[in-house]
Amino acid sequence: TILHADTFSKFFTSQPELAFLPDAGVFLDHNVYGSNRKEYRDGIISGMKLWNASGSVNPSCIKTSISENRSWHCFFAKSLFKHLTTKSQFFVLNSMYDKANIDGILRLGCDPAKNGSCSADQIEAFRSYRDSMRVALTEMCQDGLRHVFASSCFQHEESCQNADWTRMTVNNVTLQHAVHQWYFTGVQAVYFDNLPWPENVSCVKDITHGPC
Repeated sequence: TILHADTFSKFFTSQPELAFLPDAGVFLDHNVYGSNRKEYRDGIISGMKLWNASGSVNPSCIKTSISENRSWHCFFAKSLFKHLTTKSQFFVLNSMYDKANIDGILRLGCDPAKNGSCSADQIEAFRSYRDSMRVALTEMCQDGLRHVFASSCFQHEESCQNADWTRMTVNNVTLQHAVHQWYFTGVQAVYFDNLPWPENVSCVKDITHGPC
């Protein structure tokens, strides 16, 4: 959603009221646990070469990055967002402990949700990743993002299950209320979960989360 919002908006000859709600679309340029390797970044670089993908990325971002041979970073929401013309129309929904980030980027090698699965060092890395995600989302706010709902639930996707809409809260505000506030009133809606995992008891654990 973040990657293609500007391109999508140009398909309209008039100017409709577009609204974008990317769910779990923020991924970090982060080291693999216990190493200095950034394998997710390496995969993006390889993919861009294989698919000649630079033409599908925001041209403003590419223009400012290509001289530094950093066009790959335009695939990361944190770097891309400042270049969007549609940034005021976004509501970003993301867990700061997004499971796809933990499994695919941090590659922790254990399951924090299972008692005894992770060492103390792995749990510390897991919690540190949340801090990095919060920094990334905060920087996006500084670049023009006015609406964000960032939970401390250990899951990937938060808009596909009705229970998440009505039961999950961030600082006592439900996702349902936050989205209503954004979409129908335009009032700034910025909610960062102040509770670290697993202290937010509203996180819905009795349903299966995953791709919509």
